[in-house]
Amino acid sequence: MVAIPHRPTAAASTLRAMAEVAEVRRAALALPEAQEQTRSGRTLFTVQGSVFAEVLPGGAHAVAFVDEAVVRDMVNEDPAVYTELWHGPDLVGVRIEVAVAPTRRLDQLIEFAWRRHAPRSLESVLDERRR
Repeated sequence: MVAIPHRPTAAASTLRAMAEVAEVRRAALALPEAQEQTRSGRTLFTVQGSVFAEVLPGGAHAVAFVDEAVVRDMVNEDPAVYTELWHGPDLVGVRIEVAVAPTRRLDQLIEFAWRRHAPRSLESVLDERRR
C-alpha cells in the first residue's frame, strides 16, 4: 500500500489562518484604545489612527511596526520566524510567522509596536493596569 501524503484542505487552512489572526487580535485589542480595521485584505490594528500592527492577507504572517533594534534582535533570535520588513529604503518592522512564534514573544512584539505608536498618556494607562 502506498502512503498518500497528507495535504491540508482549504477549510483546514482557513481555520488555521483564522486562529492565527485571532492570536494577533487578542494581543492587540488588549491594549488601551487599540482598534481593528480591514483595508485591502489586511487586518490593521491602530491606536489613535496610527497603525502599530497588521495581519497580512492569508493570515499566516503578522507585522509589528517596531524600531530597528527590536527588528534586528528578533531576526537574530530566530530568522525562520522573524524577518525584516522593508518599505523602500526604510526598515519599518518585523514580519512574524504567527503559527510558530511563541505566544509570549508575539504579545511582547505587539506591545512594543503599540508603545511606539501610542501617546505617552496611553502608555501610562497600560502601566497603571499592570500595577
